[in-house]
Amino acid sequence: MQVQLDSDRLRIGVALALIVLFVVFLAGAVWAKLELWPYGLIREAKADLHFLQETNGGSAPQFGVATFRSGEGVVENSVGQTWGDSTLVTTYEDIGPVVRLIAMDGAVINRWPVIFSDIWPDPSHVYPRSAIPQFRFGYEIHGLLIDRDASITAILGGLGIVRMDRCGNVQWTVDRRAHHAINRDVDGSYWALSWRDVRELQARPERERLWPQQFDGKLLPLTYDDSYQHFNDLLLHISPGGEVLEEISVLDAVMAKHSWPELFPSISLDSPPRDPLHANDVELVTPALAQRIEGVEAGDLLLGMRNINGLAVISRRTHQLVWLKRGPWVHQHDPVILPDGRISVYDNNANRFVVPNRNLPGSRILALAPDSNAITQVLPTPNPESYFYSQIMGRHQYLPNGNILVAEPLGGSALEFNPDGRIVWRYTQLLDDGRGMVLSEAQRFPEGYFTVTDWRCGPAA
Repeated sequence: MQVQLDSDRLRIGVALALIVLFVVFLAGAVWAKLELWPYGLIREAKADLHFLQETNGGSAPQFGVATFRSGEGVVENSVGQTWGDSTLVTTYEDIGPVVRLIAMDGAVINRWPVIFSDIWPDPSHVYPRSAIPQFRFGYEIHGLLIDRDASITAILGGLGIVRMDRCGNVQWTVDRRAHHAINRDVDGSYWALSWRDVRELQARPERERLWPQQFDGKLLPLTYDDSYQHFNDLLLHISPGGEVLEEISVLDAVMAKHSWPELFPSISLDSPPRDPLHANDVELVTPALAQRIEGVEAGDLLLGMRNINGLAVISRRTHQLVWLKRGPWVHQHDPVILPDGRISVYDNNANRFVVPNRNLPGSRILALAPDSNAITQVLPTPNPESYFYSQIMGRHQYLPNGNILVAEPLGGSALEFNPDGRIVWRYTQLLDDGRGMVLSEAQRFPEGYFTVTDWRCGPAA
């Protein structure tokens, strides 16, 4: 009898414990879903702890990532098989983000510190204020040009554009939340990507804050506050002196031609994505490309848009979308227009393609003929050495000798491949053992490109 009573008590105890656990789980789920106090404080504390762990207490870049590359500096250099004699790269030093021009052996020819707090002591254009970098490694250089006199024009991701002379003196800034890419037009002006200031969106009627369209008679509910915003991508046309001449809404152009269910079939109308397009490059359409796409004119604007796996052309004259091609690339970057009018794409190919004999996802370089939709894979080749991978970011440059220079940001490397896919030059920058420092930009230049004869800076230079 006592045994039976103890057994009943045990079953009742187990049942009560399960009920309590279920209630606690349900209450926790509701608490997290509604973000009730102190959920926000705990989330922020967790993020701060992760930040301190990843940055060694704030003393190292937060962009250190596991890398499969070994060695540091110029690790490979097959003299006679490479092209050019200097490479522009982005890196970090103790003071923060830096641009370097390096020789083929890795020697530093020149360097430009790009320090946000020095350039913008009072960054009132950055909103919400939580987006302002809180320490010297909390942002990256993503978008970069250099002139023959060694002046650079750089984008600090989501923070602004700065032009510096070869000694790092600021010549002008564009106080807008520019990001990803800047390129020069034939008249010396610039085209760059930016986000529309959320304060401007706050002032709009509710239905116009992200885009004006209604879907199925339903307005998209959007909120804007100091800690959250939706990104409305813009194209900025900038004068040679840094004045914004005009802006084109990329988001409005796309949404005027394509419906929400078409672009985002798996996302509810009640939950618009924070970053619907994620535009990441702008190029000027060439005559050869214009001949391949009906309705496109030379001088129109070719864009890459990561989050819809899309390439697009927006009319320079009408600001309307005139062409859109989606896939087969995944989260692609850096469309490059080839001399024959094809478009070469850095296909990040996030977690989809596996390199033979390696437990490693791989990125690709694909060339699209837009008039026939024919796709050619340029890299990797059958050569197993030709693999590379970066889940985000990425640049590539076709060199006159047939080689391709590839920036592998999350590998912390710049790689020069010959036509067979063999690496003939590699530069790798490490944060510490097993982790690379993100290298977002890599550009190669020929001997004699720069007009500078004395790279020294200071009173005597």
